[in-house]
Amino acid sequence: MGHDGSVIIIIGGDPRHHAELFGSYEVAGRITTPYAMPYETDQPIYVLRDMKVPLTEYWPQVKHYD
Repeated sequence: MGHDGSVIIIIGGDPRHHAELFGSYEVAGRITTPYAMPYETDQPIYVLRDMKVPLTEYWPQVKHYD
């Protein structure tokens, strides 16, 4: 895989959940576009650091391709 989860960028989600899984998280910006669906715009972009669970264990639980 080649990724260790030391820094992850994610759009949206619950900050409480981020705090459970990462040592730190911060809002780096927001998605704002007039061309997105209303539920897709004004979403925070998080930079998550210091994952508490190894990414190789966590990724199979959360990945989805739908």
